[in-house]
Amino acid sequence: MDVPARIIELRKQKGHSTNKLAKLAGIGQSTLREIEIGQKQPTIYTIEKICSALGIELYEFFAAESQDLLQLPPEIWKLVVDKNNYDLLKQIQAMKNKGYSNEVIIEWLTSLENTLENIKTSGVFWGGEDLEESQKYTKQEKQEIIEGLNKKLNDPNFKPPWKKNNVE
Repeated sequence: MDVPARIIELRKQKGHSTNKLAKLAGIGQSTLREIEIGQKQPTIYTIEKICSALGIELYEFFAAESQDLLQLPPEIWKLVVDKNNYDLLKQIQAMKNKGYSNEVIIEWLTSLENTLENIKTSGVFWGGEDLEESQKYTKQEKQEIIEGLNKKLNDPNFKPPWKKNNVE
């Protein structure tokens, strides 16, 4: 997708100058100008600010150029368009920006899910047997953590954040 061209297109549709859109979005005019001429790559946070200033949702920004987004599986589409998932998607994007592959991210999420499932069924998983005594939890701290986690994990409505909107 040509992000600079999309920003210019939407800005002109709204009748905004670069200066006006920059002010509405809370970014510098020079930053917006550099983005529009392709000298600077905007972050997802900056695109969100621009979308907010234009009165559109983030998914609308990306959906207009291509119908590909409309061909996404429904559970993925729901994940993308739900603002409550933006922090999760940003975290995944941050991991990708650090060089983690999709396979590593999926393995990490699967491992985390498996750990949560183990906690639900058999109590808390305690790692770090090789830690010094001063770094380990006391029995009382462990009990408090167990009670807090069990309360949350035994809630029948609890789902891991990345599964909240999935249809099962």
